[in-house]
Amino acid sequence: MAEPTVARRGLPEWAWLLWLVLLCSFIVGPLLLPGYHWGAQDARHSVYFLFEFDRGIQDGVLYPRWAPDFTFGYGYPFFNIYGPLPSYLGEALHLAGLDFVGAVKAVFALAAIGAALGMYLWLRLYSDPPGAMLGALLYVYAPYHIEDIYVRASLAETVGLAFLPLCLWGFGRLQRRPGFAALAIAAVCYAGLMFSSNLLALLFSPILGCYVLLLALAQRPAGRNWLTSLREDPAGTLGHLLHVLTPAAAAVGLGLGLSAIFWLPAFLEYKFVRADQWVGGYYAYRNHFVYLFQLFKLNWGFGVSVPGPDDGMSFQLGLAPVALACLSLLSWRRLGEEARRVVLYFLVVSAAITFLMLPASLPIWQVAGLARFAQFPWRLLALTLISLAFLGAMLFSHWQNDSRAVALAALWSLLIILPVYPYLRSEIRPPAEGEVSLRGLMRFQQSADEMTGATAWVKDVPRWSPLADQIMAGIKITTKVDYVSAYASGKLAVNSMAMGTTYEKVWYQADDSQQRLRFLTFYYPGWKAYILDEKSERLQAVAPVEAEGDLGLITVRLPQGRHILLLRFENTPVRDVGTMLSGLSALLCLAFLAGGAWRKRAARRPA
Repeated sequence: MAEPTVARRGLPEWAWLLWLVLLCSFIVGPLLLPGYHWGAQDARHSVYFLFEFDRGIQDGVLYPRWAPDFTFGYGYPFFNIYGPLPSYLGEALHLAGLDFVGAVKAVFALAAIGAALGMYLWLRLYSDPPGAMLGALLYVYAPYHIEDIYVRASLAETVGLAFLPLCLWGFGRLQRRPGFAALAIAAVCYAGLMFSSNLLALLFSPILGCYVLLLALAQRPAGRNWLTSLREDPAGTLGHLLHVLTPAAAAVGLGLGLSAIFWLPAFLEYKFVRADQWVGGYYAYRNHFVYLFQLFKLNWGFGVSVPGPDDGMSFQLGLAPVALACLSLLSWRRLGEEARRVVLYFLVVSAAITFLMLPASLPIWQVAGLARFAQFPWRLLALTLISLAFLGAMLFSHWQNDSRAVALAALWSLLIILPVYPYLRSEIRPPAEGEVSLRGLMRFQQSADEMTGATAWVKDVPRWSPLADQIMAGIKITTKVDYVSAYASGKLAVNSMAMGTTYEKVWYQADDSQQRLRFLTFYYPGWKAYILDEKSERLQAVAPVEAEGDLGLITVRLPQGRHILLLRFENTPVRDVGTMLSGLSALLCLAFLAGGAWRKRAARRPA
């Protein structure tokens, strides 16, 4: 298909974008109401994730990895394995003056608008503005996208959905017009997806990879058929394919480099947290397959997924996306060769994803271990948003940007939004835990098992703690030293001097070298203990840090005498490597973008 024409007789490009943003007001409107949908599945999680992230930032930790108050104050390396971008966005808005709830709602709204704009950009590779705008509406107003905000309240996935079309746009643009600037943009898009939701990135990457391969195969060697070329010159043909795929491969590598500060420790250190509590019972994936009729049942609910067909939430694909995807096949003859290939590809993708959500796909889940990535089969609905929106947009891709298209786009906008308009509501309710605070966090953790993550050294996941008792009594936590065990021997005196989210400084006097000091903190790689001189606080030794007891609490062997102990959560070698890779990749991206901008300016200068 030829390159889409530039807007001419109709609205200018900026007007279509403004129109799209204005139409997004319906999906973000409920977020502007006073209050918050505290009863949604992950609504409390999103707020308290930001609450804990802010605790680290306020303590001077630029990249928080440790959540000090999770699991009743024992702490958990939550941000070491959870994408940080939604939290950074929320923190920026919180520091700008919004409270935690307001910041979370603002991130949801920005993500929804970002998803619309990202989809518009991608569709502009295949369509004039009217089709791109309507396809973006199909994406944003798909039932599962609405559900992600108001029923599931999944902040990470909602932000991730904004990056799916951006990745397709970035890599599609790169494949058409390779260049260093285009490579950097594609890399940033992919890194943004990884930073938002590593789970969504893992699920989407095969789809993105096959899409890029499809575009690469369109660039035939010397205009010949690939099979003919392979027979006549296999080495040259494979070399041509590798050459065509090199920019995309480089963009993936650079994107992984940009996000290495997150994904490298998350992948290599995931074994140090307990995952068994998230795979059994309610979380068993066998209980969350979707029945075929549920994909087309126009129901809505604010409940949860349960075994069987009587779920409290909807799993519909959406009336408008499905209907328009089917109708788009009527415009097959009007599509260009490239667009036809992409349409066929996303038809296959839609069918494959739909099958994987059905109980009949159970053997594939068992063999491929998909539960490790998707957890719930219905979670794959997120991927159908992209494929169905693209297919539906192709119905309008041949529209020229003229006054007639403007009128028809207004009509079709209504037809896309009206069927889901009743779903655009937020179940506003007061928080059961009270105001957002440490007390509220303790109450929340007591009622939600999802907030009681444990490290691999914890044998018995706690249901409460002495620290939680202290918080509920209104007493500020100034130390996590276990004074009961410290004074049990009668040979150890201890006094906490200072404490932050990732450190504690303690003065002690040990009568012999057999004394051990225990902290009410889960052990995890990165906790290190230093023995300092009592007066000068100069480093004297590094003390061994161990996990002790059924709770796997941090325990430090103390040298004899009067000293200061500094316990601190630091980077491991894996985290250092990830940080270094991200820094170098960021510099490389900036160099590519600056070089691209310089070349553009040079090209515009008169000879």
